[in-house]
Amino acid sequence: MTGTTMEEIFVKATSNIVPNRAIEEVLQRNLEAVPLPEFDEAEMAFAKGFFDTVTTKGGSLQKALKHMKPEQAMELEKHLGEPYYGTFILPLSDYEEASPGSSDVGDVSWVTPTAQINTATWAAETPGHSWQIVAQGKGSIAHKAQLFAAKVMAGAVIDLLNEPETIEKAKKELSSAQTTNINLPFITVTADGPLHMNIDLSRAKFDQLTANLVEKSIIPMQKAMRDAG
Repeated sequence: MTGTTMEEIFVKATSNIVPNRAIEEVLQRNLEAVPLPEFDEAEMAFAKGFFDTVTTKGGSLQKALKHMKPEQAMELEKHLGEPYYGTFILPLSDYEEASPGSSDVGDVSWVTPTAQINTATWAAETPGHSWQIVAQGKGSIAHKAQLFAAKVMAGAVIDLLNEPETIEKAKKELSSAQTTNINLPFITVTADGPLHMNIDLSRAKFDQLTANLVEKSIIPMQKAMRDAG
């Protein structure tokens, strides 16, 4: 009716993350080595104030506990219902359950070994894209948690620079993976409800799908190397 037209351009940034155990172990080592931030009563009361505004209690921690060994889960169950989860470290667990987020790191992980950490910068169970996140973003809890994350990542980088064998192990892990799972929830909605993508992609199929892109990149790459001397 208005004469308006729309062109949809698919830019990407939708790949799932390919995990890398070698780097995850280095990050976990540093998570456990760097001292956790300390919080005073006022900060914990601040977190509880926001925790009291959410309706779902303990959901994210329960999700993590189900992937742990029984003895690990029992030790951490005592934290269920607490207003802030930044006072303890979760153990490294083996699972590839999708954790959707607004990032293109998934695309990156297909071409270079990639691992991530999560730190608690806001009260437990704070819903994403909410006023609670905005209100807590400049608080002292968020600041301390970000500094903690920075120290962990810096420590991991130092370790990797001093452990070339770990870097090589991470590269081999990525290049030798024969399959990965692509899990993209809610890719669209139809009259019958939301549609999800959950498929396994083999390396052979991935190589087939990307062969033309690799072929196109060879000549520009060779030219760049010649120009660089």
